[in-house]
Amino acid sequence: MKRYPNSIKGFKTWCADQDARYHREERSVDWTTWSHDDNNNLLNYFEGVACHAEFFRYAQWHSLASEVVKKLNIPVLYIYYEDYLTNLDGKA
Repeated sequence: MKRYPNSIKGFKTWCADQDARYHREERSVDWTTWSHDDNNNLLNYFEGVACHAEFFRYAQWHSLASEVVKKLNIPVLYIYYEDYLTNLDGKA
């Protein structure tokens, strides 16, 4: 783990390596299928964002999980980070 020490520098190095590793593949994807605005080029939003693939995976996982919950009619408990600050006791 010398290349990626547990530090800010190690994290930035790992991010840069990941961004470079998948650069060509990202350019070949049809991002219009993933876009939710009129721009239709989600790839533009990735420019300059370190570890952008991780952010995309995180958002996509939650989006797909929400679809599964709706399609299968699974009961779910939503917890919002903001509630830890403003509504800790859970009262509406």
